[in-house]
Amino acid sequence: MRRVVCPGSFDPVTNGHLDIISRASRLYDEVVVAVLINKNKKSLFTVDERADMIAEVTAEYGNVKVDKFYGLTVDYCKEQDIPVIVRGLRAVSDYEYELQMAQMNHRIAGVETLFMATNPEYAFLSSSLMKEVVKFGGDISGLVPDSVHARLVDRLQQQGCPNAPLVLDTRALGRQPGSSREERLTVPAPENFGVEMVGVPEGAAIELDLRLEAVLEGVLVTGTATVPLEGECSRCLDPIASSFEADFQELFVYDDTRSGGNADDDELRLEGDLIDLEPVLRDAVVLALPLSPLCRDDCPGLCPDCGARLADVEPGHHHDVADPRWAALQDLAGDMAPADPDRGNGSSGTRGSFDRREGKQEG
Repeated sequence: MRRVVCPGSFDPVTNGHLDIISRASRLYDEVVVAVLINKNKKSLFTVDERADMIAEVTAEYGNVKVDKFYGLTVDYCKEQDIPVIVRGLRAVSDYEYELQMAQMNHRIAGVETLFMATNPEYAFLSSSLMKEVVKFGGDISGLVPDSVHARLVDRLQQQGCPNAPLVLDTRALGRQPGSSREERLTVPAPENFGVEMVGVPEGAAIELDLRLEAVLEGVLVTGTATVPLEGECSRCLDPIASSFEADFQELFVYDDTRSGGNADDDELRLEGDLIDLEPVLRDAVVLALPLSPLCRDDCPGLCPDCGARLADVEPGHHHDVADPRWAALQDLAGDMAPADPDRGNGSSGTRGSFDRREGKQEG
């Protein structure tokens, strides 16, 4: 049986990987897709998840087996008695590296390497690129299997991806201190962009006037955001609609540098050449919003008794409401019978005379 191994991290598997695997499956009796366990690299998916995804999307080939390994690929080949490694080449730069590895593998264990030129349709694909594109809201339909696409989106959403419309590319600055550019953008507001009683409606247009400047440590972003606000007055509960301007300035530090001697865990960093403005914008706008917004500064609010807007009623509006404790005493007084005016005030000077016939004392 002719067998070949196709090793890699596959985090996650792409259509470029599948192109090589499917073509190898037509040349060999069995293709073993070996998923590398790299303990020194933080992967988006676990090795078991990666193996499961590959098994799912290669099931139709019939002669593809999925396995996991740790260490050198040539050691795995010797253990499994597989004499050939298949590798895809996307560009000349790939060939230079892969040629060196192939020569080393042959020197160590006599394992041959089969180079396959990648289909030009997938020549630019890589797992890291796919993650980066999805992370910032891009569409990778047709570049990875549908099932992998869904799992990739779900996983990155769980990790809290930045809001794509608020992500800016700084490559034009070229990391040259002093270089700058200005931008005017209109972007949709992210969700939960406000406080309890007032905020920016989700999807509402935010106007941004920005200046991006390259400095030694990173990219300095200075700007003004103009946002529409909606909410309700904290006194009269009437709807509020207005606009608000917030100024902000933030340094995004290059990933391979620090902003000072002691790095702050809260400092913002570029991800490659990309900066995410959402946390900066959220701090500038949301933290400046009033917790108790008013429709106007002298809003009188609502009547505490009837709930009417005091701005709409006559001056001096009030309600005569008796204290319930006094009302109870009034009711008790009304239930008592009036006293007899003659009782105890008779003309006779004799008191306490005894009626012998009735056998009782007269009062």
